[in-house]
Amino acid sequence: EGLAKYPEYADAFVQRGLTQEGLGDWTMAVQDYSKAVDLWGGGRGDGVNPYVLVFRGNALSRLNQYQDATEDYLAAADLFASLGNYDRELDSRANYALALYQVLDEAGEDKDKAVKIMKYIVRKNPGYSDMHVALAAHAWSVKDIET
Repeated sequence: EGLAKYPEYADAFVQRGLTQEGLGDWTMAVQDYSKAVDLWGGGRGDGVNPYVLVFRGNALSRLNQYQDATEDYLAAADLFASLGNYDRELDSRANYALALYQVLDEAGEDKDKAVKIMKYIVRKNPGYSDMHVALAAHAWSVKDIET
């Protein structure tokens, strides 16, 4: 059924994934995080550690696999919200917004959806400097001197 008999077994893959990140081997990190997720039952729902979805999303982003990263970030945000961990939910939504911006940019599409999420995050946490920087970079890129 894909579930680990011992929870620490999945954690071994998480720890190895973190080590792979430290070594700059993003492909192996993704593989290790994916193995841990599989041992928790697979998918991106209940039973999966949302931190590991963020770790995998970060590694996928480093591999320019932004579409896959958006799915992990969004799932992590939803899991954090269901756990009442709203700070980590915002972090995950911020990562989602940045990855989504990249996906939309590469597709030549309007980036309004990503920008809207960034503005939502800044409203929820005005001190979220990464989102201010992202919004400023977007405003500069579209020559919006009012924002």
